[in-house]
Amino acid sequence: MPNIEGKLTLEERQGIESRLADKMKMSACPICASSKWTLLDMVVTPTTLRAGGGFATGDPVFPQVMFVSECGYTRYFSGTTLGLIF
Repeated sequence: MPNIEGKLTLEERQGIESRLADKMKMSACPICASSKWTLLDMVVTPTTLRAGGGFATGDPVFPQVMFVSECGYTRYFSGTTLGLIF
């Protein structure tokens, strides 16, 4: 589980990378064709926007981890599916 700042430990990051390596090969970025992906150390959640541009509060959250390519293209994966407990 991420710490109070939302950061993953080195052990958690290695576990996520290992789980993904077992299930899929990180393919080339569809934008820049780089095959180098970096797992960011923060857990994020998508935010729902309400009519008028306000952020929804109190809705369920879906923790995700992000892999970013060299050009900034980002892939999101479910933190729960990857073994992070929330």
